[in-house]
Amino acid sequence: MSQPTDPSGPTPWGGEVAPGFEPVRDLFVERLDDLAPGGGGLAAYHRGVKVVDLWGGWARPGQPWQRDTRAVIFSCSKGVATFCLQVALDRGLVDVDAYVADLWPEFAANGKERVRIRHVLSHTSGVLAPVDAAAFLTWSGDGWADTERIEAGLAAAAPAVPIGATFAYQAVSFGWLVSAVLRRATGLTVGEFLASEVAGPLGLDVHIGTPVDVLPRVAPVRPFIPGPMTPAQEALAARAFAIGHDQATLSGKALIAVTDGNLADHWEAFTRPEIAGPEMAGANGTATAAALAGLYNVLACGGEAGGRRFTTPASIERFRTLQIMGPNALDLEADPDPSTVELHRRMLGYHGSSRLPGLPGRLGRSETAFGHDGAGGQIAFADPEHALSAGYVRSQMTGDPGHSAALLERLYACAETA
Repeated sequence: MSQPTDPSGPTPWGGEVAPGFEPVRDLFVERLDDLAPGGGGLAAYHRGVKVVDLWGGWARPGQPWQRDTRAVIFSCSKGVATFCLQVALDRGLVDVDAYVADLWPEFAANGKERVRIRHVLSHTSGVLAPVDAAAFLTWSGDGWADTERIEAGLAAAAPAVPIGATFAYQAVSFGWLVSAVLRRATGLTVGEFLASEVAGPLGLDVHIGTPVDVLPRVAPVRPFIPGPMTPAQEALAARAFAIGHDQATLSGKALIAVTDGNLADHWEAFTRPEIAGPEMAGANGTATAAALAGLYNVLACGGEAGGRRFTTPASIERFRTLQIMGPNALDLEADPDPSTVELHRRMLGYHGSSRLPGLPGRLGRSETAFGHDGAGGQIAFADPEHALSAGYVRSQMTGDPGHSAALLERLYACAETA
C-alpha cells in the first residue's frame, strides 16, 4: 500500500486485494495516471468476499483520494434506487405490475393511467420531466428541494413517447418517479429507505441526497476534457447540443433544459449542497467504489449478505429479465449514423451488458452482468454467473472506457483462477 505523497511526487494510492488478485492491483497502480487530474477507486466481491478495494489519485489538489472519499455516481444512482424498490417488492409493499396511479391517483392525468411501475423501471413510461420545469428549476440551485412541485409537474405531464413501446431514457425523472412510488408504498423516500434498510444494515458508504456534513468527503466533479473529433462527429455533437437545449425535445426534457442550460452543462454542480442535498435518485447519488460493489454483492449472491436476506433469487431473475432492447429515442433525435447507435438492454431498473459499436461492454466482458453505469465512467454491476460484483468510480469525467475495461478484464481473469 502506497502512502500519500505531495503533488510533485508519485501519484498516491492505497488499498488491499485478496491473494490471487494482485494483478488487478498492479494494473491499477500502473495506470493511475488514467485517473488524472482527479482520482477514483475500484472494488469487487467474489463469492461473497471482498477481494479488491483500491483507490488512488487526487480528491482535490494536494489532497489524496482516501478509503472514504466518495464520487458523484450520476446514473449509477438508478441501480441503487432500483435495489431499494426491489427490497420493498420482496416485502410485499409494491408490485412492478401495478399501475403507478394505483398508488398515486394524480399521476393518471394526460393519458398516464396505463403506466405501470415496470414502465418507469424500463424507461418506457414517456415521463421525462415535470411540466413547466423551467418555471421553477435552475441549475444554480432553485427548486430541486421542492418535491411537491416536482411531483405535481410529473403527474401533470403527458407521455412523450408511446407507453411501454419506446425506450426513452428518463435521465433525471427516473429517480423522482421511483421515489414517489416508494414513498407512497412504504412511507419512506428512496434516500430514507436506502439509509435505514440497505446502507445501514450493510455498512455501505452511499447516499441518495447527500447530507451537508458528508459533502467534504465527496470529490469535486472534473468535467469532460474534449478530445479530437472528425468533422462528422463535430456536426453530430453540434446537432445533439442544440436538441438537448430545446425544452420541447425528448433530450431537452430528459436533461432538464431550463433557462441556465441542461444537465450536461452542469456536472460540477452535483457537489453543491443545492443539487447534491435534495434526493435526485436518478442522478445525484454519492458513494465509494466499495459501497457500490457491496450493494451489488447482494445480487451476485442470491439476495443475501452479512447474514441478512434482502431479496430472493426469484426477484433477482425477475429484475434482470430483459424488458426492451433497442436504441435510446433521445440519441436518435440528432440523426446519427445508424452504425454508431447502441442497442440498449433495459431490464427492470437495471442496464444489461450492451455496448456502443467499437467500444467495450458497459459492464465488462460478461454478457449476463446487470447493473448501471453513470456519466463520466462510473460503473456498478452484479454477475451471478461468476459470483462477482464490482464498483468503479472516478472524479475526472471521461468518455473513454479503456481504463475501467482493462481493470475489469483483469478482475475477471483473476476470478476465473481463484
